[in-house]
Amino acid sequence: MAKMVTMPKLGNTVESSLLTKWHKSIGDHIEVGEVLFSCETDKASFDQESEFEGTIRALLYKAGDIVPVLVDICVIGEPNEDISSILKSSKVEEASEDKAEVKQVVSKVENSTVGKTEQRKPLDESVVMTPRAQQLADKLGVHIEDCIPTGPKNRVVEMDIRRASVEPRNSKDTNSVLKTVQTLTYQDEKLSNIRKIIAKNMLCSLASTAQLTHTASFDCTKLLALRESVKVLSKQGIVSNITLNDMIIYAVSRVLKSHRQLNAHLIDNDTMRYFNEVNIGIATDTSRGLMVPTLFNADSLTLDEIAKQSSSLIKAAQAGNIDPSLLSGATFTISNLGSLGIEHFTPVINPPQTGILGVNTITTKIKLDQDENIVPYQSMGLSLTYDHRAIDGAPASRFLKDLREFLENF
Repeated sequence: MAKMVTMPKLGNTVESSLLTKWHKSIGDHIEVGEVLFSCETDKASFDQESEFEGTIRALLYKAGDIVPVLVDICVIGEPNEDISSILKSSKVEEASEDKAEVKQVVSKVENSTVGKTEQRKPLDESVVMTPRAQQLADKLGVHIEDCIPTGPKNRVVEMDIRRASVEPRNSKDTNSVLKTVQTLTYQDEKLSNIRKIIAKNMLCSLASTAQLTHTASFDCTKLLALRESVKVLSKQGIVSNITLNDMIIYAVSRVLKSHRQLNAHLIDNDTMRYFNEVNIGIATDTSRGLMVPTLFNADSLTLDEIAKQSSSLIKAAQAGNIDPSLLSGATFTISNLGSLGIEHFTPVINPPQTGILGVNTITTKIKLDQDENIVPYQSMGLSLTYDHRAIDGAPASRFLKDLREFLENF
């Protein structure tokens, strides 16, 4: 009996996944445990194994489609089995313009035509019209051969229909159309799934919170000296490779214990949830976009443990195979752009958190010593963005003051 395969729900907050690759084609045999398809969420990539044995009878989505979770995507059955009934009852959603082809799968199984509307033969068989463009074309009376396709994969898009409705491709003055099209050269690329999620979250953060950023700097001369000493111990295998960021995580996790308004979540604009433990979100640059793995219970970890666990989290996030459960649950976030030479920036809060610390690059400054001599020193900048609904400027500044003192006397 034919079985329907659905897009799994990969995490409690995941609403859709990007189908990146089918490992089997229609007509292929598949065993239980064989990889059927690959997909990715805004957090990680996954290879999905088949739960059924049989023949691939229908693929309802194509690689590149964004598919809602728990939606039917594939039929596995016997080679000559009638699957028209299971296709008719399948949960298929319009995840992209290409989903018009899903309807064609049902039609082909039933040996019926794809559509009844008679169309002219296009000038180029590779030229296709997107569903939305087709709707507009029917409304305006434009035929596909009247259009110059400018969409990806030689597709006619809505803009092409509107242009053709004013000046058809087959008109005598074709040059005027070509000149209009060639005025600008550009490429349209769909945002990746993770980029869409990041965009949505950042816009929501700025629109729903009252964010303000304070900046300060501290003398990191002693911290850098300690870092050099740790490098020697690390080469000897005595300790892990402890980075400056690990030291900052250690310091923040300790100082936050005395500033509970920043180790908290603001819930529904009327409730403060204060946490007893400090879970640090580590903003991480990956090839797929920004990811923020969580270092749980950082306040109870030694510096060496922080170094080991943060390194493991960052590597997993960058590899794209991190456990989704490790990408939530942070009570405060640290974003370090120091290695990129950034001197000041305004990090964006991850709601419902009430604060995020930006770590800046090291610069050389001067100061007066006890004898009033001018001496140079190494300075590191800190940028604290906080939600003014949850905490005022004075207590936010006191957190920065305490953090500076902790780091200067690490």
